Amino acid sequence: MPDHKRVDGDTDGGSRSSDFLKSNEEKIKLYQYWYSKSTIEAIVRECEDVGEKVAFLSTPSVYFSLDEKSKLYKNSVLLDFDKAFDRAPGFVFYDYKKPNDIPNHLHHKFDLVVIDAPSVRDDVLKLYSRAADILLPSPPPKPMFSFCCTSRPMPFEKGKIIITSLAGVEHSRLMMKLFGTWPQVFLPTIPNLIYQYHIYANYPSTRFDKPNPDQAKPDPKKTSARSRMADFAVN
Repeated sequence: MPDHKRVDGDTDGGSRSSDFLKSNEEKIKLYQYWYSKSTIEAIVRECEDVGEKVAFLSTPSVYFSLDEKSKLYKNSVLLDFDKAFDRAPGFVFYDYKKPNDIPNHLHHKFDLVVIDAPSVRDDVLKLYSRAADILLPSPPPKPMFSFCCTSRPMPFEKGKIIITSLAGVEHSRLMMKLFGTWPQVFLPTIPNLIYQYHIYANYPSTRFDKPNPDQAKPDPKKTSARSRMADFAVN
């Protein structure tokens, strides 16, 4: 089990997330929209609780909010397109359009991936799904004969996934199909993004099964044709 847990109320993580937000302006051309400080801290704590080696895909705000002295930070990597973050020892240049270019020494080495894709388009998310498959452990081999009604892997048997993406029933079906994830109660706050997002995960999370104190309900101003309030639902 992870040996890097913090108790709730620890302020160090809050300081690191604040430092990141103050030091790094969003680059809209790269579709960078940072989580709020409290959302960053919630995801960091979740990673500390459930991860040993984490691959952060396009989530620099979370990676840089880890404790740099922790085993988790030393064991984890940040895969990102923005070379401004190459100061980090765990930085790996990552073009989401080329998941097969992820270095071989990273294949199947992580027990958790954290993803914030720059787009909610199906084709983009499929490429991130491919990257997750490359980074997480391979699923166990299937028996030669099976009476199971589905060929899909059971949730998190190949590793854990946390991903933020568009909210809504229609999009939730896509997330289940591509990542085996389902929407959590906790709604991430992303101040400058015009759409309402969900946190999706492929495992039961006690933390994400509770409302976000900063945003208990979906923001009606951030809904879209694919994320209508009438269709909004959580597990």
